[in-house]
Amino acid sequence: MYVFPGGRVDGDDHLHAYDPWRVGPSEAQRPQQRALGDEWRGYWIAGIRESFEEAGLLLAYDGQGNILAYPDADTRARF
Repeated sequence: MYVFPGGRVDGDDHLHAYDPWRVGPSEAQRPQQRALGDEWRGYWIAGIRESFEEAGLLLAYDGQGNILAYPDADTRARF
């Protein structure tokens, strides 16, 4: 699957409020983080948000660190 999310980085995408739910960046992603400076968080969150808004692809983990899944149709329909 390929996703090309449209849209842009919103002001709220830069909020530190997302940090408790964020995993990473990994060591491999550190050069990207340094290259973007203070903007890295916004691009990171915008990519996740836009992938969900535009393609329905939710890049998230549950409280136990497992990839988030909604096995029942009713819950999936809400999202």
